[in-house]
Amino acid sequence: ATAGIAAVLESFNKLMKGPLAKTYTGKQNIERNLEELKRVSSKPPQRLSLATAGVASLFSAITGGEDEYMPLRRELSQQREADVKKLSDFMKQIVERANKGSIADWLRRACGQLATVSYNTLVAALMAKDPGSTKALRSMNPALTDEDASWLWEHVGVSICYAIRMGQISRTVAAVGELQKEKKNGGSDLAIGLKAQAVAESMSAARHFAKVQDKMVEYDPRLLIFEFLCNVMLRDSQVSIMSTFTDNVKNGKSLCHQMIMGAGKTTVIAPLLVLLLGDRERLVCACMPAALLEMSRAVMTERFSSPVLPKPVFTLHFDRSNPATSALVDKLRTAASSGAAVVAAPTSLKSVLLKQAELLLQLHASEETERKAGVAGGMKDWIPGWMGGAAAVSDRLAPEEKERKAQEVQVCHDVLKIFHGGIMLMDEVDMLLDPLKSELNWPMGLKLPLDLTDGGVGPGAKERMGMRHRLPFHIFDAIFVAMGPLRPGEGPPQMTGPFKDRHEAKVCLESLVGKVNAGLTQKALQNTPHLVIVSKAYYMKEMLPLLADWTALFLDRHVTHAITAEELRTFLKERKASSSVAKKMKEAGEQVIKPMNLAVTWLHSLVPHVLSRVHRVSYGLLTGGDFAAAIKNPLTSKSRRLLAVPFVGKDRPSEQSEFSHPDVTIGFTIMAYRLNGLRSHETDQRELLKALLEEQRQENTLRYHKRKASLDYVNMINAAGGLVRGFTEDGKAIEDLSDEERKKRADAARGKIKHVPKEDGTDLYRYTMWPLEMLDLCDPEQMDAVFRLLCFSPLAVQYLLDNCIMVPNAGIIDANPSQLSASGQELAGPQLFGKCLGFSGTPNDLLPRAMGHCAYAEGDDGRILAALSRIDVVSMRELGVWSPEKLLKDIATATESNGSPKYHALIDTGALITGMTNREVAENLLREGLDGMQGVVFLNAKDERMVLLRDGMKELPLAQCGLSNDQRFSFYDHVHTTGMDIKQPLSCTACLTLSKDMTFRDYAQGAYRMRGIGKGQRIELLAIPEVVSVIHKALAAVEGCTAKDRQAKAAAVKGQAWQQTAIVDVISWLVLNGIRREEKKHRLLCQQNIRNLWRKAACDHLETAPVEPGDWLMKPESEAALKELRIMIDASISMSLPGEAQEGLSERLTRELNERINSTPPVWSEGSAKMVAQNEAKEVMAELATSEKAPKDAQDDEDGEGGLELGSEKVQEQEQEQEQEQEQEQEQEEEMEIEQEADKVPEAAAPMRYRRDDEEAKPWDIASLGKPQASAGLPFYPLSDFCVNKGIMGKSSDPLKGLPGYIMLSENYYRPSWRLSSVRRLKNIICFLEWVPDEAQLGPLNISTKLSVDQLARLKQVFQMYDVDGSGRLGGHELKLFFKAIDMDNEGETVESNNKDKTMTLKEIETELSSQSFYKMQKGRHFVALTLEEAEHLRASMHLLKIGNLPRGAGLALRCIGNLESVLQSSLIDTYGPVVSSAELGYQTEVAEQVLRFANSADNFQARDLNILLRSLQQTTLEHRLPWWLDVRACRRRAQKPHQQLPVAKVFVKADEFDDLTVKAILSRLRWAFEAKRMEPQDAFQAFDSNGNGYISLSELAAGLESLGLHKVASDTARWPQMIKAVFEFIDDDRDLRINADEFKAAVELDKDFEMIARPCQSEKRVGAAPVKLDPEAFNWKPEARFKLRWKPQKNFTLVWKTEGGPGGEPLSIWRPRLIESKAPVQAIGAKGILVRTRVIAGFVACKGLDAPDNFELLEVTDTEESGWLRMGNREALDEFMATYFPEPVGFEEVWTHNPPQDALAGGKVSLWKPQAPSDDFIALGMVAMIKGEKPLPSSVRCVPKYWAQQLGESGIGRLWADSGTGGPPACLWSRHDANPSGGVLFQTSTGTSTSVAPEMYTIRPIPGGNTFYIEMPGYEVEQEDGAIPFLGRNRSRSPTKKGGASPRAPSRRTSADQQRKERGGGCRAVARIFTCNRGNPQAEQRLASAEHDLEAYRRNYLVLKQLIEEKMAPFEREEWKWVGDEPYDDA
Repeated sequence: ATAGIAAVLESFNKLMKGPLAKTYTGKQNIERNLEELKRVSSKPPQRLSLATAGVASLFSAITGGEDEYMPLRRELSQQREADVKKLSDFMKQIVERANKGSIADWLRRACGQLATVSYNTLVAALMAKDPGSTKALRSMNPALTDEDASWLWEHVGVSICYAIRMGQISRTVAAVGELQKEKKNGGSDLAIGLKAQAVAESMSAARHFAKVQDKMVEYDPRLLIFEFLCNVMLRDSQVSIMSTFTDNVKNGKSLCHQMIMGAGKTTVIAPLLVLLLGDRERLVCACMPAALLEMSRAVMTERFSSPVLPKPVFTLHFDRSNPATSALVDKLRTAASSGAAVVAAPTSLKSVLLKQAELLLQLHASEETERKAGVAGGMKDWIPGWMGGAAAVSDRLAPEEKERKAQEVQVCHDVLKIFHGGIMLMDEVDMLLDPLKSELNWPMGLKLPLDLTDGGVGPGAKERMGMRHRLPFHIFDAIFVAMGPLRPGEGPPQMTGPFKDRHEAKVCLESLVGKVNAGLTQKALQNTPHLVIVSKAYYMKEMLPLLADWTALFLDRHVTHAITAEELRTFLKERKASSSVAKKMKEAGEQVIKPMNLAVTWLHSLVPHVLSRVHRVSYGLLTGGDFAAAIKNPLTSKSRRLLAVPFVGKDRPSEQSEFSHPDVTIGFTIMAYRLNGLRSHETDQRELLKALLEEQRQENTLRYHKRKASLDYVNMINAAGGLVRGFTEDGKAIEDLSDEERKKRADAARGKIKHVPKEDGTDLYRYTMWPLEMLDLCDPEQMDAVFRLLCFSPLAVQYLLDNCIMVPNAGIIDANPSQLSASGQELAGPQLFGKCLGFSGTPNDLLPRAMGHCAYAEGDDGRILAALSRIDVVSMRELGVWSPEKLLKDIATATESNGSPKYHALIDTGALITGMTNREVAENLLREGLDGMQGVVFLNAKDERMVLLRDGMKELPLAQCGLSNDQRFSFYDHVHTTGMDIKQPLSCTACLTLSKDMTFRDYAQGAYRMRGIGKGQRIELLAIPEVVSVIHKALAAVEGCTAKDRQAKAAAVKGQAWQQTAIVDVISWLVLNGIRREEKKHRLLCQQNIRNLWRKAACDHLETAPVEPGDWLMKPESEAALKELRIMIDASISMSLPGEAQEGLSERLTRELNERINSTPPVWSEGSAKMVAQNEAKEVMAELATSEKAPKDAQDDEDGEGGLELGSEKVQEQEQEQEQEQEQEQEQEEEMEIEQEADKVPEAAAPMRYRRDDEEAKPWDIASLGKPQASAGLPFYPLSDFCVNKGIMGKSSDPLKGLPGYIMLSENYYRPSWRLSSVRRLKNIICFLEWVPDEAQLGPLNISTKLSVDQLARLKQVFQMYDVDGSGRLGGHELKLFFKAIDMDNEGETVESNNKDKTMTLKEIETELSSQSFYKMQKGRHFVALTLEEAEHLRASMHLLKIGNLPRGAGLALRCIGNLESVLQSSLIDTYGPVVSSAELGYQTEVAEQVLRFANSADNFQARDLNILLRSLQQTTLEHRLPWWLDVRACRRRAQKPHQQLPVAKVFVKADEFDDLTVKAILSRLRWAFEAKRMEPQDAFQAFDSNGNGYISLSELAAGLESLGLHKVASDTARWPQMIKAVFEFIDDDRDLRINADEFKAAVELDKDFEMIARPCQSEKRVGAAPVKLDPEAFNWKPEARFKLRWKPQKNFTLVWKTEGGPGGEPLSIWRPRLIESKAPVQAIGAKGILVRTRVIAGFVACKGLDAPDNFELLEVTDTEESGWLRMGNREALDEFMATYFPEPVGFEEVWTHNPPQDALAGGKVSLWKPQAPSDDFIALGMVAMIKGEKPLPSSVRCVPKYWAQQLGESGIGRLWADSGTGGPPACLWSRHDANPSGGVLFQTSTGTSTSVAPEMYTIRPIPGGNTFYIEMPGYEVEQEDGAIPFLGRNRSRSPTKKGGASPRAPSRRTSADQQRKERGGGCRAVARIFTCNRGNPQAEQRLASAEHDLEAYRRNYLVLKQLIEEKMAPFEREEWKWVGDEPYDDA
């Protein structure tokens, strides 16, 4: 012991010279420990032995025989029997004397008329105060005298002493028995000595509270009775502490006292204080951490359950949701008057204080609102001009509510008065008052998004959205890549960001991997259980530069427009900016400074802070039972359920705390999800899939497999090792693959078996998932399969965070603008209790000033240090490479020399055993070793001590296991290394783990789980290499040497000297760790102490509030007090650049103090109070100055700047977000939406205080609709005057001026006066009225809008793009395309078909656009949004209207927005009068529909809808649109998703449509150019991708566009870069600053934001040329000419469809002629030289039977001038001839769809299409068949000149094949009667009711003189019409045919929508039929949506089937099987 103390003294003296000794807490800590060590060294501990005087005589009879202990046991037993007899006699005498009296008294007692004084009554009376006790005793028995009373008190005390000695004797006898047993079993000398010492201590126990003077004994009877009832002997230290506490209470002081572990804080001291201080006049409340509340309550109940000492025990529960009622006051008064014990968690006590402040704030807000709004005495006197207009005043309380809240305030006052007069006992005071963890917050106000979470508005808003969490996710992505696989069997982790192909990213990650490996080697990093930073210096030097380069990749797109890439990287690494860079950043503003500051903060502070913590030890997600309990508890905040929370130990989350710093929360949340994965398929995965499905639903313009959500889902599955049906391994849709790609896939799979079992026994087939749209969230089997794949998917985690958790305005990561807060200052200060008594085993001086300094128990710390520095008590073992499993194996297999287990316990203070539950640890230990041990003790989730038995691995409670201490091993997990007792053998060894984050407090608490440490029990420290490295580094800095030298010096020491040095080094290092942590807490404590000076004064003032506080609240003093208690929260990112002068903590606190001292009115009511506060502030600032003057290396380097807050935690209680009346209002809507609830994002209005009064409907006269709107007197007002009220606490937006004036609202929907009185929850706009008062008064609606200079410039650019011929006028096809671009499809069709000569100049178009006269809108036509009730009554009235009820010209149309958004695509419900017929165009109705949808907070706008809406909003101000829309949406039941993620976001960033027009025009020209050069999109992509990296950059796009000459079209070359950027941003859909192949193809092929135009012509010479309008002479056949045409037999066909095994029983097959011709520049060479020729396919060929056609001819065309020897073989003329005489159709009409329920390869789904000729000069002879629901390409067939065709008569047409309707409507196929159907024929189809009627059919007229004729190509004039692309065929039997087919359908207003539905699966007709069956059904819309879903699913099933067939056939040789056809579109 002496050697150990000397070594610690030497080490601590070295610490005194180190930098930490210069800090305030360091100096105090080290000096106190030195003093304790000196005290212990001067008086070393003595072991009590059997030779102690007074004890040795009792052992004189011990002789050494077998019964050597029997005399002692016999003598003890005899003494106990004698005491029992004496006690019995005493009790009898006492009761007799207490009840003495006359015979009459005896009879009265026997009859119950006089009370009997029992022994228990006398014992209880002994504790009462004199003289009341004697008086009470005489009242029960008047015959008693003073002498009797004195005799009774003395003898009752003596009897109790006898009873106590009986208990002492019993304990001694038991100890003697243990000694005897040990001796009998042959125990060691040490064990026998320890047992004997226990006997001696029990026998020699003394009574320390009694004083003997002059043969008199002075004692406190309460303590004597406590010993009697609890069967204990109070120790000297306990009596001393009790005396200290009671003296402080008498002096009116609070006190914190140290009590060593095991000294009885909870079981003895707390109950005794309640007994002594509970004098029935004041309240005694015991406060403890929430985790100890139930245990403390149980102890109190046990102690005070005796009838002698009955005390009730109350538990105080109070939180924000509890109203403050008088019942609470009554209970507390009862507890005080009865001397009861009250136990409470700290949050309950603080909540009373916060409740008072919250109520007063609410009353103040209401009073202020009333006064500002002019409300006085109940009379309304509105002042609309308040707050700049009609401001909102929803915070005004109703009179009864005000009265109730004022009553609650008085209740809080009464409770606080009771508290002020009471005493609070604080157990574990260091935890209760911890400055970092004692804060309770009540958020106030609506949550607002954090900086850089909401992208705001303007350019780049979508990219900026979510940057607050996406930036750290990007940084941690690199960390995880460098970390390597985390779980067995995992492959190397992949990055999730869009930088996989960036060379810089690859180099950065490779370097980072190297640095991580080097750090692990140097022990600067730790990789178990994951990557943990051990040395921040290593991180800063080696890892930070690489992470800075990696972060710069993310920031490039955001800041490189302001600074260069090199400047960015330098700034991130050095954390400072040069003067030039700083100037650039300040000029760029917050869009550059804030992202840069965020990145710097993360790199330099937050990343090392987060990575220095261990997952599931310091932080983690709520999982398992904790998560389930949080979901069930309505008071648990969303943030606590979904974000990472602090952990108090391994696998033990804190009860209520959350992290205070938002970025710390974000960082830990990212790490937790990446390490933990998704929690379950019922929670996280369900939210993930719901978000994906919701996003997929919003993308309804695309087919499922092309939607971003579907592709994201496919990427997640593929990256996790799975496969989605219908997609390839690299995420491509199989249906989009070319035949060549499919062939390559089949070849690559040949010889490989796909479905082979994996190593874990599972089958790969289980990892083949259904597509996203086919997932069933209610199918547990599907969800489990998806969960197995996505559980640890980084992509899934990223999507979950982006779309479900880190979502602005979702109330999860958002921040409240202010809060009410209470910390340990309020808990221990006079704000609550008058006096506080605290105790803890390991306290410190970090206490609020009201508690004073901690009273340390003399010698306690010295004894702990002495014990832990002895090498016979503590040893140390350094470990090598370790893991939790290996560590457990080492412990289980370690043995003593005799083979018995070395360890009896594992104390995991270092939290090294991770990744396993406590039971799993016990199983592991038993499985690996512990031979001789029969069980392992562990703590379960309920903190119950359980034993896992080796026999059968059964789990039993410890008390029931029947195992002795020697037969079991104990595992103390990290949480239970404090406060948990498990009995151990007297002589045993425990192993104790160390970690880098431990302090000496943790070490001491863990070591003293061995209660006999130093008395036979010992511990061995297990030090991992990382800890050893940290120890040497920390102590080397103190000793002034390098860590390497110190480690080498330590290694040179051997044996016991090394052990002594090692264990002392551990103590010194842990003390340093504790000082660092306490120093950080001290800075925060100083801040709290200063601010508490004025917060305490504010609380004092609030307690003076009168019963009616209205006028009092408006006093300046009261407002100032409320202001001090309401803390404003600033979670914004700093705008100051790093390195700039910033305010330090001392300066900030000094400024705040001076502001309060000089404020008017002053915070302190009295001058003396102000002086006291100033003096206290000086003392606190002096303490703070000491720490700030300390050397820099003395400060905690863990967190760096801002470290004051990074480790802090808070307890946060949420406001109640829903009111009962709101829930009732939602019931009807919930009933309608319940079927879709699983697939949609939950919707809810923002949490506000909504009003429901004054909502009675105001009737109006329907006859008024016949009057002009101005004089009708109807309750309608313009929508441009509409806005909502958000309450005085939130800023309401102004009305959105500039909305179309003809769109109005009914006052029954929303009354303008509501804006002035309340917040209203808006209902949906469902129906609206289209109203024409008088048809005769309709006229053009003139909208005078002058285009700006910029708009004119962009319009000119667009005009020139469409002006292909450069004529300066747009006409024909050019004008049609321009009309389409501005959403005037009908007008464009009309111009092209009826007025082909119409042209327009730029000026004319400018005039039309500025006035919007294009759209034929009418003045006198109105649209009014109605309530549902109004719509119901109006519709009924319209049905009852008769002629004459309304004027003849009046018209009404009732419309429904819901119908518009369904497959009906028409809002019309009912009409009356000429309302529809009087409209020139439907555009004005579309405007009304889209504007009302916008007002209805719709978000799923399509491209055309957005264009119309944007055009309608051009008169509004851009910056006013978003606030207005967000305010309106906040009052609706809508998913409060970030607006940047919604399609509607476009109208918030674009002021007009001209940007879109430019992009549309450029893409049109780009498509034309591709067609002119015969380039497919993939070919064009490769041409643009100049560096071949698979992506197109902005510069490559510019170069590609310029290579096509598009830059020459731009009139303003200065705008060309802007135009290129706009096109680039349009194509770059994922915003990764590069264009991939899919994005490029989608932009030039698909209907993106505009309807893609058809290519004008294939000819390179005539871009945009259409089929020639030829003179009839040009069609005459000639005997000789350039182009030769003749019929040739066709041999090559590809099978499309067959009916074998299908419906009807008739075999039929349909074939596509396959052309074999060269597309190469050099043509095929035959016997006559080069052959330039092609054939005309006029339709697909049908055969009766299943064999290919063998008798079918095609018309072959040969260019004779380019064919032959010595010819060039140029095909240009041939191509131009084919485009002129045999053009491709402009479209197809789907005639029939056959979709039977049979196998897809046997008469499966097929659709027949009728080609539509480009003009009346051409016809289509045949039809096209398609499978898989695809639409045919124009190149499938060609049309023929109508001049060459002749119609077949009825006799010339015969039935070929018929279907009765087995897979769709009935149909019949027809062909020429004289043709050979088995040889192949062209065919036509009739369907439905016309099945039996032959259609019109045509054929080529016979050729005179044979089968060959010639045609010459004449000159012609080009007209701008829809282009075409060619084909044709006929049977050898050439007889006349008849024209057939229908003319092309005229495009409707919904053309683009029809096209979209066709693309989604070709199910338009089927859907229409389904609708017919369901018309009138209220669920029709939902069923229609399901029908479309099923059609798409059926199409996908076919693809899945084909994929499976290919996979099954892959093992076989190619020669053994083949598809029927290998050409495109022949997918069999």
